[in-house]
Amino acid sequence: MIMKKVITIMGILILLISVLPNDTRCALSCDIWVDGGCGTTHRIGSRMNIYFKVNTAAYIELWLTYPDGSKKQMTCGTVCGGRTYYISGTIGEPPGKRIALLKAWAGSEYDSDTCVYYGEESPGSIRVTSNPSGAKCYLDGTYKGKTPLTIRDVSAGEHFIRLTKSGYQDWSKTVRVTSNQTTGVSAELQRPLGSIKVTSDPSGAKCYLDGRYKGTTPLTIRDVPAGEHEVKVKKESYYDWMSDVNVSDGKTSSIHASLEMMTGFLEVKSNTKAQVYIDGTYQGKTPLQCEIPLGNHQIKVSADKYYDYIETVTITVGEHTHVNISLTEKPGSIFVESEPSKADVYLDGEYRGRTPLTIPEVQSGTYTLLLTSSGYYDWRTSVTVYPDETSSIDASMHRVFWKTWYFYLSIAIVFLCIGLFLYRRKRAIRPGESPMAKLKNTFEGVTSALKKAPFFSIDNLSNIILGDEKNLCLICNDDLGNHENGQILECIYCKNEGLVCKFHSGCWERFKEHQEENSEGMIRCCKPPGRYISEAENIRPVTQAKPVEA
Repeated sequence: MIMKKVITIMGILILLISVLPNDTRCALSCDIWVDGGCGTTHRIGSRMNIYFKVNTAAYIELWLTYPDGSKKQMTCGTVCGGRTYYISGTIGEPPGKRIALLKAWAGSEYDSDTCVYYGEESPGSIRVTSNPSGAKCYLDGTYKGKTPLTIRDVSAGEHFIRLTKSGYQDWSKTVRVTSNQTTGVSAELQRPLGSIKVTSDPSGAKCYLDGRYKGTTPLTIRDVPAGEHEVKVKKESYYDWMSDVNVSDGKTSSIHASLEMMTGFLEVKSNTKAQVYIDGTYQGKTPLQCEIPLGNHQIKVSADKYYDYIETVTITVGEHTHVNISLTEKPGSIFVESEPSKADVYLDGEYRGRTPLTIPEVQSGTYTLLLTSSGYYDWRTSVTVYPDETSSIDASMHRVFWKTWYFYLSIAIVFLCIGLFLYRRKRAIRPGESPMAKLKNTFEGVTSALKKAPFFSIDNLSNIILGDEKNLCLICNDDLGNHENGQILECIYCKNEGLVCKFHSGCWERFKEHQEENSEGMIRCCKPPGRYISEAENIRPVTQAKPVEA
């Protein structure tokens, strides 16, 4: 009886199960994970499994998304529900985030699940040293020990290292670690820093700190470790300057270098007093001695009436440089005009042209100037030329006597005297007086004058008939009353010939320098045509002059 009841109940249960709606079965679900769980990091090159399962039979697809965004289908197919499946492989490049995606379909149902994991490179190591050693080392903020040390199993990529040591500035650096390699880091620890301000006189000098060039003065050398340092200042043509300076943390130490110039000595002499310029700056007059800087310098020596002299000299340290200069005089010139004009001009016998005439480029000295013109007596004088000056000559020339009215007047007088003689001849002749004696007496007055004035010189006749109206020195043509050239002398020979021949004693001395004596020791007179005379007998001061027969 009991058995029948059990069978009946079981039948009812079976019937109930069969008639229950299909909606009562479980919904499709899927799961995916990796070794160590999702979110873990795995080294590139290592082996790893990806696990997945579904709760019921379903069709699945497994996709993997790489760090660069690319996707790859790892597997697909129908799997049984409740069973765990896996795929195995090696993590490859590139490092970074990976996403495993599982898709499942069971009839009209769909489900998916993801698992994120990371791939990284194999670790490397960092070898850290410092000077001085014993500095504390921090890697990415974590204390690792004191230098020198090797930090192992450091992930590939960039890491920040910081070193600290008492009495020194902190040192830090970002380093890149490469997989399976050791990266070396060497730190030169610096003491606390200060600055040095360097100036010099003159400025523009080269500055060296502990033997290293830093620039030209004035300058400020920054980030100098605290402590003692050597500063050297150098400039061309100056002695080197050197000093020790103490630098304090965070402070600026100032030093000033007064440079001493390296010099040599220069001595300049010239043949005349002259002004000396060195590199365009006036230094004084010759003879000159001065101390000047080393190197090349331009010397200019100038004097009035002389050409400038320019030379470049090289001055060496501690040595004397001598410069002896012979300045060249500038030439002068002679301006000659005459009455009449267009007279031929000869200077020391060389033809130069016709008046009015300027003779340029004449060296200083005394020259003989001769003027000639047809129908006129030659005109001669001595002219002194001075450097860079113009000597002016004004010549008044005289006509040849027989080409003047004086000559014809003399002829008329002669014929008049002959007429008078013939007229008086008819008159009675005093007893004892011959005709020749009468003629002699008639011409006595004429011949006494004419015999002293031969017709070869117009000066003779003009002196006899008109006398001399000029009071000029025959040599310099200056007024005889001007005693700057000495006392007044005259030629007694010319005076006895009826000529005026006066001149200054100074002019006569200069005139003689350019004259030559003849074989009898006589010298030419300055009065044209320049006869030979005895200086001792014929040249006398005017106050002592006495006629002497020639």
